[in-house]
Amino acid sequence: MKIYLFPVFLLLAANVYPQSTAVDYYKKALTCTTQDKYTEGINYYDKAIGLDSVFVVAYNNRGLLKFYLKDYDNAIKDFSKAIELNDNYSEAYNNRGLAKILLNEYKSAIEDFNKAIIINIDFAEAFNNRGNAKNNLNDYKSAIEDFNKAIFLQPDFASAYYNRGISKRHLKNNSDAFIDFTRAVELKPDFAEAYCNKGILENIFKDYTNAIEDFSKAISLNPNYFEAYLGRGIAKNFLRDYNLAIEDFNKAIGLNSNFSEAYYGRGYARYFLNYNNEAIEDFNKVTEKDTNIVSAFYYKGLTKYNMKNYDGAIEDFNKALKYNELYANAFYSRGVIKKELKNSKEAIEDFNKAIKLNPSFSDAYYNRALVKISLKENDDACADLNKANELGNGLAYKAIQEFCNSQKKK
Repeated sequence: MKIYLFPVFLLLAANVYPQSTAVDYYKKALTCTTQDKYTEGINYYDKAIGLDSVFVVAYNNRGLLKFYLKDYDNAIKDFSKAIELNDNYSEAYNNRGLAKILLNEYKSAIEDFNKAIIINIDFAEAFNNRGNAKNNLNDYKSAIEDFNKAIFLQPDFASAYYNRGISKRHLKNNSDAFIDFTRAVELKPDFAEAYCNKGILENIFKDYTNAIEDFSKAISLNPNYFEAYLGRGIAKNFLRDYNLAIEDFNKAIGLNSNFSEAYYGRGYARYFLNYNNEAIEDFNKVTEKDTNIVSAFYYKGLTKYNMKNYDGAIEDFNKALKYNELYANAFYSRGVIKKELKNSKEAIEDFNKAIKLNPSFSDAYYNRALVKISLKENDDACADLNKANELGNGLAYKAIQEFCNSQKKK
């Protein structure tokens, strides 16, 4: 979310305010603001307001400094006082709306942005900020209308393009979202968040090389951008560059130790590198914190299968299916273990479910055929082998030649 606050940097003439000392304090506060000395600046605004209780701009600017210090409640009080003294102060309405967004008071924030826009119909930043409030209320289509208006009023408004891209991502309009993120970085080449979101979409598009390039750009602009390390690690996993992926996940975890997705990505890489114990440790950290990452149970089960811990593997596949009863791969993998344990009936039931969920699941047909062969259900077994072969299973053709053709000769 990119938002816009409005300080008013006015060097006021002394004759506007009878108390020239109030203006002097105001000027000192402005200097502190440019030097990021927010607490000191607030003290100067306190003195200015103490000498001139109707100093409207001082209230607004003091509110901004409190906003920067994350003192949102008191910032709102200052913006409200500025509005009380001047109810046409569009920037104060805008600023108060932003403070309300940070307090999750989105509907009230929208009311403030509405007022700012009524006062100034060409207030591009207020349209942008109202769009962000609507995004937080999942009102993405209406948010896009606001971002469109902001861009119409200010065609080089990089953040409005970025925010509109976020809305479009939520609406699964990834192609148009990508265009917006691309335009955002064209207008603002140091826009780390836009590069990161470009990379996320490139991962979705399976354009992993360009994703890595965009995540790397985001990291170069913000070395503490843990989401960018995560995204780059995911791209490297898909390119099977697991060791370098682990380096990125390590960095993400170092920046945010509660980042479940990074533990999952590292566990996934460790699984494929056969670092089984380490992979299980990572998957445990995921499943302890976030049962929404159902595939962590699945890959933990696969890791235990590799370690010949069949009971533990089945337990994890069961958990995966508890949270996602349509998880075809979990049914299949559980079926494979049951096949190896000679539990033929239950193995076939699992393969049946996997095939029902994914009718093109060639490995499920192949393994179901092997179970049927062990049960002397030869005709059905050969039907499954032919289907597996038709779907591209490389082992099925050899099995047809060695088993089904020999059955015909008999």
